[in-house]
Amino acid sequence: MGDKLLFALFVLPGISWGIVSIMNPEFSFKYTKGSSKREERPLKLYLINIRISGIISIIFCAYLLYMLFSDQFGI
Repeated sequence: MGDKLLFALFVLPGISWGIVSIMNPEFSFKYTKGSSKREERPLKLYLINIRISGIISIIFCAYLLYMLFSDQFGI
């Protein structure tokens, strides 16, 4: 059970980053581009892409947690 909790601790930041990407894509844009000092306006399509990747990140991490705790991995 301890290794399941350890794996869950490594998966939870993926879920939180997905939530940050959905709620505030401008922050995610500045973090990934490294432009926290400059004022750079992202394209609307790029912000939509960040939100979609956040949704995919949440779904994938939730799937990993489901597989882990339903004993599909065999851990």
